[in-house]
Amino acid sequence: MNRFSLFITFCVLISWGASSQVVTDGSDGSMFQMRRNTVLAEGILVWPAVYYERAFPVGDQVAFNVGGGVVPAVDVNRLWPAVRLGILAGKNRHMVEVSLLRIFDFTGESDLPEVLPFFGYRYTSRGGLHLKLGMMLYTKNNDFIPPILPTYSIGYSF
Repeated sequence: MNRFSLFITFCVLISWGASSQVVTDGSDGSMFQMRRNTVLAEGILVWPAVYYERAFPVGDQVAFNVGGGVVPAVDVNRLWPAVRLGILAGKNRHMVEVSLLRIFDFTGESDLPEVLPFFGYRYTSRGGLHLKLGMMLYTKNNDFIPPILPTYSIGYSF
């Protein structure tokens, strides 16, 4: 399966899951009652990105997270598609996220690693405000880019 087909498959899964959302105020702390859809703007060091993410609860305190978005290319003349797959653990509003980010450069001009591991904390307020802080590991040797990249995001969960 080529990379473009894989990206389309994830987009279809995300849109399919959006039709079965459950939203409450999160008072019981269960992942099954969380706000499952999130639209967010993220910064990786100083590199911006925009994503849509969807959580799929598999237990009271565990959920799978699937997302897709776009990242501007280094020369900022084009956008690269990106896919994120991860696991969320914790209570409804306070969670730890461990995920893998794949940015697709179909031109082959970038020096991006195949996958960027992410570890962080995410908070979603009762009103839907989404905040995330974490770090991404840059796994290629590069004198210009540090091996640990701070990340931050703000968005809305519904």
